[in-house]
This record gives sequence, C-alpha cells and structure tokens, in this order.
Amino acid sequence: MKKKMLWKDIRKSITKSKGRFFSIMGLMLIGSFALIGLKVTGPDMRATGEHYFDELNVSDITVIGSMGIDDDDVEILDKTSGLADIEYGYLKDVTIDDSHTAIRVFSMGEDISDYELVEGQLPKANNEIAIDASFDDQYQVGDKIDLSEQADASGDTVLKEDTYEIVGFVYSGEILSNLNQDASTAGTGALKGYAIVPESAFDSDVYMLARLRFDDLIDIDPYSDTYTERLQVHKDDLDDALADQPENRLETIKNDYQSEIDDGQKQIDDAKKKLADGQAQLDDAEQQLIDGQAEIDDAQNQLDTKVADATAQINDGANQIANAHTTIDDSQAQLDAAKTQLANGQATLDEKWHQLQDGKAKLNQAKKQLNDSQNQLTTARSQLDQGQKAIANGYSQLAEKKAQINSAEAEIAEANATFESKQAEYDNKYSEYTKNLNAFEEKQADYEAKASQVEGAQNQLDQNNQELANGKANYEKGIQALTEQITSLQNKLDAGDLNEADSADLQAQIADLQEELDASQSEYESFMNSTYTPGMAKIEASQAELDQQKSALESAKSQLDAGQEQLNSAKAQLDSANKQLSDGNAALSSNQAKIDDGKAQIEAATASLSENEALLQEKEAAYQDGLSKYNAGIQSYNDGLNTYYEGLAQWTAGVETLDKKSAEYQANVDKLAQAKAELADKEAELAQAEDQLATESADAEAQIADAKESLAKGQAEYEDKAAEFSKTKADAEDEIADKEDELAEAQEMVDNLSLPTYSVNSRREIPGSDGYKIYSTISNIVDSLANIFPIFLYFVAALVTFTTMTRFVDEERTKSGTLKALGYDDQDVIKKFTFYGLTASLSGTILGIILGHTLLPYIVYNAYSASYTLPAIELHFHWAVSLVAILLALLAAVLPAYLVAKRELQEQPAQLLLPKAPSAGSKILLERITPIWNRMSFTHKVTARNIFRYKQRMLMTIFGVAGATALLFSGLSVQASIGEINQRQFGELIHYDMIVAENDYVSDQQNDEIKDTLSSQDIDQFGEVEYQELTTVGGKQNDTQDITLISPENLDEFSDYIQLTERGSDETLNLPDDGVVISERLASLLNAEVGDTITLQDTNGKDREMKVSGITEMYIGHFVFASPQVYETIYGEDYQSNAYLVSLKDDSINNTENQAAKFIELDGVAGVVQNTTLMNQIDTIVHSLDKIMTVLIVVAGLLGIVILYNLTNINVSERMRELSTIKVLGFFDNEVTLYIYRETIVLTALGILVGFGIGEMLHQYIIRIVPPADVMFNPALAATSFIVPAVIIGSITAVLAYIIYKRLQHVDMLEALKSVD
Repeated sequence: MKKKMLWKDIRKSITKSKGRFFSIMGLMLIGSFALIGLKVTGPDMRATGEHYFDELNVSDITVIGSMGIDDDDVEILDKTSGLADIEYGYLKDVTIDDSHTAIRVFSMGEDISDYELVEGQLPKANNEIAIDASFDDQYQVGDKIDLSEQADASGDTVLKEDTYEIVGFVYSGEILSNLNQDASTAGTGALKGYAIVPESAFDSDVYMLARLRFDDLIDIDPYSDTYTERLQVHKDDLDDALADQPENRLETIKNDYQSEIDDGQKQIDDAKKKLADGQAQLDDAEQQLIDGQAEIDDAQNQLDTKVADATAQINDGANQIANAHTTIDDSQAQLDAAKTQLANGQATLDEKWHQLQDGKAKLNQAKKQLNDSQNQLTTARSQLDQGQKAIANGYSQLAEKKAQINSAEAEIAEANATFESKQAEYDNKYSEYTKNLNAFEEKQADYEAKASQVEGAQNQLDQNNQELANGKANYEKGIQALTEQITSLQNKLDAGDLNEADSADLQAQIADLQEELDASQSEYESFMNSTYTPGMAKIEASQAELDQQKSALESAKSQLDAGQEQLNSAKAQLDSANKQLSDGNAALSSNQAKIDDGKAQIEAATASLSENEALLQEKEAAYQDGLSKYNAGIQSYNDGLNTYYEGLAQWTAGVETLDKKSAEYQANVDKLAQAKAELADKEAELAQAEDQLATESADAEAQIADAKESLAKGQAEYEDKAAEFSKTKADAEDEIADKEDELAEAQEMVDNLSLPTYSVNSRREIPGSDGYKIYSTISNIVDSLANIFPIFLYFVAALVTFTTMTRFVDEERTKSGTLKALGYDDQDVIKKFTFYGLTASLSGTILGIILGHTLLPYIVYNAYSASYTLPAIELHFHWAVSLVAILLALLAAVLPAYLVAKRELQEQPAQLLLPKAPSAGSKILLERITPIWNRMSFTHKVTARNIFRYKQRMLMTIFGVAGATALLFSGLSVQASIGEINQRQFGELIHYDMIVAENDYVSDQQNDEIKDTLSSQDIDQFGEVEYQELTTVGGKQNDTQDITLISPENLDEFSDYIQLTERGSDETLNLPDDGVVISERLASLLNAEVGDTITLQDTNGKDREMKVSGITEMYIGHFVFASPQVYETIYGEDYQSNAYLVSLKDDSINNTENQAAKFIELDGVAGVVQNTTLMNQIDTIVHSLDKIMTVLIVVAGLLGIVILYNLTNINVSERMRELSTIKVLGFFDNEVTLYIYRETIVLTALGILVGFGIGEMLHQYIIRIVPPADVMFNPALAATSFIVPAVIIGSITAVLAYIIYKRLQHVDMLEALKSVD
C-alpha cells in the first residue's frame, strides 16, 4: 500500500510540473542530439567512403607520367616493395563535338579502381564507351557521341575512334565530385566529366598511368593515421625509385623525335625529284584535238537542213489540231458550268430538306414537352387538394394537445408545494448536523496536536536513552580492549624468552596502557555518576509523565470515536432524506420538461402549419402560371406545324426542276465525247510523223555526238592532266616549304624540351580528387566541431538541469517531510526524485540519440550529396558515445537529485515540514558606494540586493544566458567568416579572371596568335608574368600542397591584377627585392614568419629556397609572389615571362569559359587556370559547413529558450510568497512583474556580454581547427554576430516577461501566502 502511494505521488509530481519535466527533457534532448549528431556524422561519412572505396578497389597510389610511362618505368614500378597489385592504363583529354565540354577518357582496368555501373553495361568493343553518369540528362544508352582529340606535339592521336556508342553510365571511385575534376588541355581548360573505353581503344606505344595497391594498406581505414603513415613510406620509395627517370625519359623522347625529324627531311628530298617528269606528256595531245573538231562541224550542217524541212510540215498539222482543241475546251467549260449549277441546286435542296427535318424534330420535341407539362399540371392539382385537407387535420390535433398540457400543469403545481415543505425540514436538520460536526473537528484537532506532541517527546526520550546506552557501551568496550592488550603483553613478558631490551620495551608499553586504562575507568565512573544515572532517572520520570498523558489521550480518543458514530448516523439520515428530495425534484423536473417539450411541439406544429399553408398558396400560384404557359405552348406548336407544311411543298417543286436540267446536261456530255474521239485520231497521225523524223534525226545526231564525245574526252583529259600537274607542282612546293618549317620548329622544340615529371599521387592527390579531399575535409570539419561545440552545449545544459533538479527537491521539501513522518524511509523518498530525474533525462537523451544518429547525418549528407557521386550516408549505431550521453544525462539530472535529497533528509520530519529559512541578508558592495546607492530608487535597491542575495541563481542565469549567447555568437561568426571569403578574395584581392600559361617552347607564329587573342575586344587587360608551380608536403594528412608562384614583369601594374594586403593592418605590400610575399594560409602551414627562409619543391622535385619578406591576405589556395629580380635569385636563370594574367570585360562564368576555350585551342597555350575552379571548391565546403552551423545555431536558440524559461520559472516559483506579499501591499501588476523581472533583465544583459567573450574564443578555435590545409577562414567579426544573438536572447526574455506578467495577474495571493505555513 505504501509503495502504491509513493508511485502515485511520483506520478503527481510529474503531471503537476510538466513545464519543469519537459524543460529537463528538452535540455537533455538538445545536448544529446548535438553530441551524438556531431560525434557520429564524421565516422559515418568515413565508413561510407571506406566501404565504397573497398567495393571499387580504389588504388592506393597512382603514378602519372607527363610524357608517358615506358618499359623502363614499368620495370622499376613492377619491383616496388610491398606491392599487392599493379595495373597500367591510358588517359586522354578530349572535347565533345560542337561544344567546349572537356572530358577525360580512361582505359578500363581489370581489378583496380573499378567503376560503379549506374545504367547499361561496361564497354567491350573499341567503338563503345561508358560516360560519367552526370551526363545522363543529356544522353541515353544507345546514343552516338563524337569526340574531338587534339594531336600531341608529334601530330599523333591515341584514340582509334572518333565516334562511340554510349553503352552505359558509370561513377568513378577516384573522381567523387563533378566539381573541380582537374585542369585540362582541352575545352575550356577545366574537365567537366570522364568516360571509359576498353584498353584496346587506345593506340599508344607507352602507358600514361599506373595504379598501385599495397599489401599493408589493404583493409586499413584510409582515413586513419596508420594508413597515412604507411602510404607516405611507399610514396617516398617511389619518389626515390623514379628520381633518375625524368632525364632517362627525356633522352629517349628526344631520340625518338630526332629520328622522326630525320625521316621527314628524307621525304622532303624525295618529293623534290618528282616535279620534273610530268610536263612532256601534255604537249602531244593538243594537235589531235584541233583536227577532230573540223570534221564534226561539217556533219552538223547537213543534219540541220533536213530537220528544218520536216519540221515545217509537222507544224501545220499541229496548228489544225490546236484549233480543234480550243473548240472542245470551250464546250467543256460550258458543260462544267452547267454541272456546277446542278450541284448547287442539289445542295440547296439538300439544305432545305435538312431544315425541314430539323423543324419537324423541334415540333416533335415541343409536342412531347407539352404532354409532359399537362401531366405535371394534373399531378400538381391533386397535391394541392391533398395539402389543404392535411392542414385542416393539423389544426384539429393542436387543439386536443393544448387541453392535455393545461391538465398536467395543474398537477405539477400541487407537487411543487409538497416538495418545498420537505426541503425546509431537511435544511433545519442539516444545520444542526453541521454545528455538531464543527465541534467534533475542534476536539479531534486538539487531540491530534497533543498526540503529535506526545509522539515527539517519546521520540526524544528514546533518542536520549539510546545516546546514554551508547555512551556506556563505548566506555565499557574501551576498558575491555585496554585490559585485553595489557593481558596479552603481560603473557609475552611472563614467557621469559625475551632479552632485556624487549622486556623493558614491553614493560614500558604495559605501564602506558595501564595509565590509559586507569584514566578510562576514572572517566567511566564519572560518566556513570554525573551523566548516566541522573539521565536515566530523568528519562524514567519523563516516561511516567508521558504514560499519564497517553492514558488521557486514549480516553479522549474513545469519546471522539463515540461522537464520530453519532455524526455518522445523523449523516446517513440526512443523506437518505437528501436522496428522496433529489428524486422528487428530478421527477418534477422531468414532468416539467415534458410539458415544456409539449408546448414547444405545439408551437413548432403551429408554425409548421402556417408555413405549409403559405407554401400551399405559393404552389397554387405556380400552378396557375404553369397552366398559362401550357396554353401558350399549344398555340406556338400549331404555328410551327403550318410553317413546316409550307416548306415541304416548296422543296417538292425544286426537286422536279432539278431532274429536268440534269437530263439536258447528260445529252451535251455525249456530243462532246464524240468530238474528242475524232481529235484523238488526228493527233495519233501527227505523232507518227514526228516519231519518224525523230528517229532519222537521232541516228545522225548519235554519230555526231559520238565524235564530239570522243573529242571532248580527249580535251578534258588533256586539261585535267595539265591542271593536275600545275596544282600538284604548286601544292608540292608549298608542302615542301611547310614541312621544312615544321621540321625546323620541331627541331627547336626538341632542343627546348623540359624534363618530364612523374607525379606520385595518393587518393587525395590524383587529378580530379578534389571531391575526395573535400569529402574528407567535411568529415574532419564535423569532427572538429564535435570536439568543442556539443561539449560546451552539454555543459551549459547540464548546469541548468542541475539547478532545476536542486530547486525541485527544495520545492518538495514539505512533501518529503510528510512522507518521512508517515514512515517512509529515506531511500523511498530519494527514489521519488531520482526516478523523476531519470525519466526526464533518459526520455530526452534517448530521443536525442535517435535524432543524432539519423537527422544530423542526413542534413550533412544533403549538404554535399548534390555534388558527389558517393552513395547515401551509412547510418551506424555508436554504442560508446550513446552510453556517454546517457551517463552525462544521469550525472546532470539524477546525481543532483540524489545528493540534494540525501542532504535534505538528514533533518527531522518536523524540520522538513517547515519552510526553509531564507538566505541571510548582508550589505552588498554597491551599498558602500553612497553617492550611487542614495540616488537609487527603492525597487532598484531591492533588485541589487536580491541579485547578490541569491548568488547561485545569479551565476546560473548569467552562465546559462552566456552559454546560449556564446553558441549563437560562434555559429553566426563562423557563417560570417566563411560566407564572404569568395567575394573577398576574387572580388577585392584578385582582379584577374584567368591565367593563360604558354608551352615550354612557343614559336613566333604561336606567340602572334596568343597576342592577337589577348588583343581582342573581349579582353579588358592582361599582364605578363612568370608562372611556376611549386609543392610542399603539409597538413593533417601530409598532402602534397599545390603552390602558385607568380612573378610580374611590370611591378607598377601588378596591383591591377592582385592586391597584396597585410590583413591585420590593411597595409598595402609591395614586392621587395630581397624576398617573396606568401599567402597567410601558406605561412600558417609552414609556421613561417617575416624574415624566415622557406624551402619548396618545383615540378622536377628540386628544392627552391626563398626568404619571406611579407605575408599577404589570401583565403583560398597557396601563393608566392616574387619580383623578377628575386625570381632570378630563386631559380638561377634569366627572367622570362611564360603566362598572362587576363581580365575580361564580361567576367561571367559562361563568358570566362568561352574565352578560356579560345585560348586552349591555340597551339602555343599549355593550359588555362580559371578562378572558378577554386571558387567551386570553397563553395562546396562553405555550403556544407553553413548547413551544419545553421543546425547548431537553431539548437543554440532552442537551448536559450529552454534555459531562460527554466531559470525564470524557478525564480518566480521560489519567490511566489514574496511576490504575493508585495502585491497585497498594493503594488500594481506591472510593478510586481518588474520587481522580479528587472533582475532577469540585468542578469541576461550580463550573460550576453559574457557570452560574447566566450563565443569569440569558440569562434577563434573553430576557424583555426576546422579549415582544410589550403583554405583560411576570415577571422574578422561581423556586426550581425553581435546583433542577432542579442536580439534572439532579448526577444526570448521579452516574451517570457509577458508570460510572467500574465501569470502574476492571476495569482491567488492568499493561497500563495498560506502555501508555506
């Protein structure tokens, strides 16, 4: 029974404090959601990537040779230590025809770096291709695609086919994103996709790439440090193994090219010998052609005379036939006109007939409608007669019903009089009972008070008795222990086996113990005489007095029980009488209700009869109106019938006239046919004569034609050979000159060839792997945020929860005392509070764990999924962090409840039943500043005292508000830091739109083409620079960092393209003569400062040292800027520009790509670097981080709402009696609200200020830890970072103030003042 009551009290505690319960639940939900979500999203992303890469068996390292991988390279690579598998392949950048879209075509491997087949099948034949699935909105399986390949320096191409059939769509495990797939030598200079073909589709003597997998990296997490360390070892081994290959490969290439140049020179020499042999063959045919032409002219004259005579005779016959044709045509025209008239007449009659039929159908329809109307009128007349009869019957029934109701009302009036008499008798008896009951309750209250005093005194006596008994037992126990020690030592001494020193030591110990024993016995006797014996006597006397009081109480109890029985008997009689009165009253009410219902029915029936009578009159009027319309319809029908018969007569007369005209027409047709037959006979005779003339003429013409054809053939053959020889000679001479120029250029190109490069790339470094790096970066960003954001958020939530639970235990102090007084032990009472905290915290934590495992990973996946080909993020349940979240929830909600409850329950029930003593007041520091204190109003002084009086509440409010503000501030600051870096760098610091890089060797013609393009109207301006690519290894993953070195030819105009600025001071930097200016992120990566010397590697792996003379503001990418003089010092060679910084008039993305395509098409251009590449990369990171920060900002806002609501609610609840007191004293509602809420406003303002400081520390931590190695976030603060958190927290405070204002308006002051008595 006791357990059931305890659980009932626990349930009431939850239901009566839903706000507190859901606040704790919300705090734990928010904390666990942020903790779990951020802690699991990064591992889930990496697990998704790891499984995807394992499934496609992505290579660990890819080696790419800028000039191919020959047999020597293959031999070296095959000997790589630790190699599990290696595959060689090909690649080529091409453009899709009729566009600037560049894609990279790969040869399909066997096992390494497979492709995910999205649709269709993988290619098998040389003319089959599978393309990037991002093109599935432009092409379908089965479509044909034309690819355009640019030849290499030797004029060769490597793809066997130009047109392919698309057989499938694929995703690559190496290229995870459609953004920044790498620079290209085709299209616009940037790849837009990729494709795969069988290896047999390539025609190349050397491989272009090698993919390697290693034994010690299989089944190793590619994101782990172990993988990175082992991979770096393999990369270093490969770098060492290939260190000498660039020189060897260059020598081989030069030899191959030189052999081709020599062969070309031999071909030119042979061609010069072929031009002298063709001229003599053309002179012999000219005279033969002149003689043949004279013979043909004579034969043609004879034939023309004969044909002219025969033609005159045939023309006479033709004229006669023509005249006959004219006569026949005139007759035919007359017949055609007659035929047309007949057709028109027939059409007119047909139309008239259709009109008659339509009129007849309308008359039939009208007749049917008239018959229907007659039937409806007959039915309506019958219904009207029935309605009049029904209304008469209704009025008769109403009269009978009214008589019945009058009789029932008389009976109810008599019953009411009897009921009022019985009610008066009952009221007198109930008044007497109430008086006796009050007297009984006073006696019972007096009894209970005395019983409570007796019980308290008995408990005190029992406690005193126990304390005396414990004191006596403690003394006796101590004396016994000393006696036993002395006896033990004495036995050892009496044994006699000890030396003198040991014996003396034992005797000394015995003496000390004996003294201690004597002292204890003395204290024991004193305790017995002065404390124990008098105390026991006093207890016995008090017990006797208590026994007398208990006897008196038992007698009073008996009298109370007898009085209770008498009251119960009287109560039973009253209850019986009350039931009889209630039943009688109910019967009267029922009868009265029936009468009222009857009256209502009569009134309703009367109204209904009136309505029906009015409706009947309306129906009568409608009937008369319908009858009039019916008579009019009859008249209209008869008129239409007469019109129909008149039209039918007219149609019959027209038919007779048409038949007569048709007979006349047929007779004329027969006469015309006879005339046409006679004319046909004459035409046949004329045609026979023409055929005879044609035959004879054709034979003669054929003979002449044969002669002309033979002559023309000879003439054409002569002219063709002469023209062919002339053209061949000119073309050959031009081709020889061109080939000689090409060979000269080729020789110069070979002489100026640069060393080839062998790039050893990890998955993060392979061309097109920006998606891999950015994906890893996003997961690392989430991990970095997880190390600070949720921990701080959880800490704030836990502190507020701790305060809430502490206050809850204090509020339940009286109930705890009651439960303890009723016999519940401390553990039962503690169980109530721990269960409350456990339920609230666990429910919120479990819900937060579920949302954290699902919602936040999905939000992050949604942020990057549009640009990535990875499968949907895998959701895994993480037990460790989930258990940590549960443990933190228990520490935040259950532990404080347990500790505070345990501390409170150490007091006696009588003390717990009293309210807790208020905090002691004391002077605050502000009171000692007299000028300020004296000028403060009373309410302001009260506010100041209360703030310092309740220090724990003050600190919790400040810290809670500061926590929410700090989270909002840091989140908004991070958004501001990342939101404008693209605009800052590419709008304010970098003003060029692209870098156009030249080939290592550029001929004069190629240089002119480049300059012409740069001078076009689309180009705003351009500047010549020396452009080099450098690298260094750095970052968390030891990635190869790409660095761009730019050295301008004209220092004065350099600021038109790039603005060098020191971020802290906004000071403009100039390029010095003794060092370089590097970007700020590169300086941070190398830990370099102004004055330091740094070492970077060029494309050939050679170290280049340079002194840092300045650090410039740059946010994306790594840059080194040097003057021409410094460049010559670094590279040890003369300065020579090899690239151009280009600014466009129209810097839109489309126009930038179009202009880049124009430059790529030039033979002298090696490549084009567009700013959009870096911008797309940073946009992806910014978009993902922005979504994450938005979620965290929302979470922080919700945390602020819960914190302020909780602390405000606690503040009001704790001081409800104080507020009721000042309200009773005459304070207005708004004054009462401000009395307490002024403190909240002050503490909130302080919390916001403290939050700004904490938030800035969080912001600086995030922008230092989160960015990838080649990106820097802007550390500057935006005004919105201060305004928005202050507005949000201020708005929450204002809304809560209004809620408190409304709540205090409805406070029951007396109840509040009694609630703690």
